[in-house]
Amino acid sequence: MSRVKKILYLFCFLSLLLIFTGCKKGEKEELQEIAFNSLTDKEKEEIVDKNDKADIEKIDIDSLSNNANIFFGNHNKEEIYSVTFKSKNEALGDITIFIDRKSKKAIGSLIRK
Repeated sequence: MSRVKKILYLFCFLSLLLIFTGCKKGEKEELQEIAFNSLTDKEKEEIVDKNDKADIEKIDIDSLSNNANIFFGNHNKEEIYSVTFKSKNEALGDITIFIDRKSKKAIGSLIRK
């Protein structure tokens, strides 16, 4: 294989790698935005730093505790993420919203103390 082809293949591989890793970051930002927009005005005021990144994790919705409030039952169980915002209100704790990635909707929240 010629040197030009090797460089071309390497360039294509690196370009695809950048595209796919870029999508993951944008996806997390989108999930955080969906969760933030589902908060009440009072909850938004409680967030420590609105510019800070929320903690985002893929979760198994069937393993959630009784503290979970699922208010939208029609969701894809395989694509549920929790988005947790740090709260100024230590008595109530952090704010966690559950997002269905496929439908891009908030489907529930963790009941705070």
